[in-house]
Amino acid sequence: ADEDLSVTHSGSPGALSSTTSHIVDATAGNLHEGDTEKVAPPFSLVGHTEGVKALTVDSQGRVVSGAMDCTVRVWSAEGSLIATLGGHTGWITAVAADVCHVGSIVASGSSDKTIRLWAPDGAHLHTLLGHTDKVRALVIRSDGTIFSGSTDRTIRQWRQELHGGESNWACVQTLTGHTAAVKALALGAGGELYSASQDATVRVWRVADGIHTATLRGHTKDVNAVATAADGGLVTGSHDRTVRVWSAARRIARQTLTGHRGSVFAVAVGPNGMIASGSADWTIRLWSLEQGDAVGVLSTQFSRLGMFVDTLAWDDGGRLFSGGRKDGRVHVWEPKSISAALKSPSADSSNIMTEAKRVLRVDESDHTPTTKSM
Repeated sequence: ADEDLSVTHSGSPGALSSTTSHIVDATAGNLHEGDTEKVAPPFSLVGHTEGVKALTVDSQGRVVSGAMDCTVRVWSAEGSLIATLGGHTGWITAVAADVCHVGSIVASGSSDKTIRLWAPDGAHLHTLLGHTDKVRALVIRSDGTIFSGSTDRTIRQWRQELHGGESNWACVQTLTGHTAAVKALALGAGGELYSASQDATVRVWRVADGIHTATLRGHTKDVNAVATAADGGLVTGSHDRTVRVWSAARRIARQTLTGHRGSVFAVAVGPNGMIASGSADWTIRLWSLEQGDAVGVLSTQFSRLGMFVDTLAWDDGGRLFSGGRKDGRVHVWEPKSISAALKSPSADSSNIMTEAKRVLRVDESDHTPTTKSM
């Protein structure tokens, strides 16, 4: 194991030292009276030393996290640390992972302008060079093609090719058109690539040839996050504090979901069609994709920690993973915790579970929420 870890159970005065498990009870002490009946405490994957900026879950259930400590960590579905991937010289701002025809692959993008490719066991495979600014987004297709989005306003397509009997990765196409940073990418089931940008738009591209086919407009500020749904729809989150649900076929917004009191940094669609959105207001809100209604709020710890929810990912079993600034943990929300939150849609400040003896100061003035009430 990389380090000794402490496991403190709620209400327990002591800590249990563990060198084999990286899963800890995230409510290390105080709960507000009555909270345990409303929202069960989440667990956390502990190892990063600074805030978690990027998360993904691959088709094998492995969790990949990237953080401001410049490392990538790969976790098993049970929460054991498989590998710590080092080499980047800047924050990890994007991760992607999947099993494709080239094998199991983990990709990490960084503020150091590079993309690194890894085997899940930690072996470094290749470094992709070409972007001239931060790499903000990554996706991997089943055929092994990688798309990356950057603050340099471009999207690059990377492919493994054979040259002289040797395998190498190369940029085969650069997509341009956004007028500001590309902040998120998502793949559609019909062969589309969606790119979300600081220019307040989402562009739709045809993967086969890189042709731009549509631009989705409606958000009034940066579009920070984009995710696709099983029904072919699209979900986006923005600095304008809204979540929008789009008809991909009609290229229009079906619904605008309001309730967040800060920028929406992350959106993810679960296997049951539930939307999760993470915000600078320190909450994760849950929405019904079918009805477009707010159905619950997960707000454990975040107001006391001042932790923006920067990234979200679901696994196929209905677990939700979250990460953010000010906290090096990956929070794991089990289905029972989510079910409890659905029974308690009200999320005022009295319903927030906090981590004892840890109060961290918010110093990002441009993202500080206008109010602490949920």
